Amino acid sequence: MLRRAFCILALSLLLAAPALTAMAGDPLPGSSIPHLTTNDFLRRVGGSDKPVLVQFDADWCPYCRKMQPVMDKFREAKKDVVEVYKVNVDHDADLQRSYEVRTLPTLIVFYQGRIVGRSDGGMDEQEMFEWMEAVQDDIREIKRKKINEL
Repeated sequence: MLRRAFCILALSLLLAAPALTAMAGDPLPGSSIPHLTTNDFLRRVGGSDKPVLVQFDADWCPYCRKMQPVMDKFREAKKDVVEVYKVNVDHDADLQRSYEVRTLPTLIVFYQGRIVGRSDGGMDEQEMFEWMEAVQDDIREIKRKKINEL
């Protein structure tokens, strides 16, 4: 009896999940930021000559949704300098665990496959550009050290 009640409860929760996601609202239209999956993450992040900014987010997260216009603007302004992607933690929990993402949104900047910057939580447009400029200063320092080693 208890097992049957548990199965009914689990089934009802599974059936309600799409409705709960829809209540959070669809992602803002017009966003051009591609989502990475576990399968293409290493190729995109490790195989890029440019820094790669990855936003870990979820469709239900209001702070992530608030951050979307900032990310879109940043991607457009820096498209020649930085690659920008998103990872949906509900679809790719392995990546969430691998990078110890506990706060949404979390922004991580990779350069040559290594983490060079991280920010937990949302930020406004000015903070975003200032933070990324500081990260790019760190990347320039990495490049200088590499040249000096040669």
